[in-house]
Amino acid sequence: MKISDLELFTAVAKEKSFSKAAQRLYISQSAVTQHIKKIETELGFALFERNTHSAALTEQGEIMLRTAREMLKHYHKALAMCSRSLEAPTKLTVFYIGTASQRFLPEVLKQFHARFPTCSIASRRVSSAEAREALEKGETNLLILPADMFSDSQGWSFFPLYQDAFYCVMNENNPLAAREALDYKDLAGTTLMAPSRASCPDSMRQVLERVQEEVKSCELVWENNIDSVVLHLRSFSSDCLAIMPGLALPEHRQLCAVPFRAGINIQVGLAYAHPMSRMEEAFVSLARDHTRFGK
Repeated sequence: MKISDLELFTAVAKEKSFSKAAQRLYISQSAVTQHIKKIETELGFALFERNTHSAALTEQGEIMLRTAREMLKHYHKALAMCSRSLEAPTKLTVFYIGTASQRFLPEVLKQFHARFPTCSIASRRVSSAEAREALEKGETNLLILPADMFSDSQGWSFFPLYQDAFYCVMNENNPLAAREALDYKDLAGTTLMAPSRASCPDSMRQVLERVQEEVKSCELVWENNIDSVVLHLRSFSSDCLAIMPGLALPEHRQLCAVPFRAGINIQVGLAYAHPMSRMEEAFVSLARDHTRFGK
């Protein structure tokens, strides 16, 4: 078993649920199920007794859990000792687009600071235009953004982290807010707002083009940016909505997000300059480990 397998196994054991473990790890339940099945196949015995509501450890699973926790304890202790020996810069700057901070960034920053307490960490949300400028001018060490907004100019590279889904965002009073998920046909007769074409990732433009093809009675209104879209959604009680990727979902109690069955995903990753410092490599490694199960 790999370290990532041990971490996934202990997460499911702690939550006693595949779905809750998936939420904790920011991945799909099917990804968790597939990884556990793969581990059980390699071991030759079952780790969990499954039902529709929970996952209980088998006798063999209880034995493996005790061993897994000990192995992870020693692994993280050794990793911390090695990290302290790294030659580190005094500051690390991480920019991100949208609300990536809601997903994994806070936990990654917390773990990074625990390993490198003497390193100053700064993170900042930027717009699409600012992100491109930051890449071109090298204003940040690392940038979290959609793959189709990445520019490989001036020696920057891209490391994929996870596949993001699309959501329909609307005022909480919108009748569609009660749905568990929405399809293209559900948008008939609605007003759909979107940020300017220049601010839209390619995958988001593909979704909007599909809407225009399949929903003739849906009115598409282009706004300046995501912030102006959010402002309009808050202003209208029921007749407007927007389609956004998960990393751009607004943080506002008046708005809600319903999963959209768009059939298109958006790849999110880290842009970074070569050659990376050891400190930057450590951050990328933490981000990779935190999101690897979503691949």
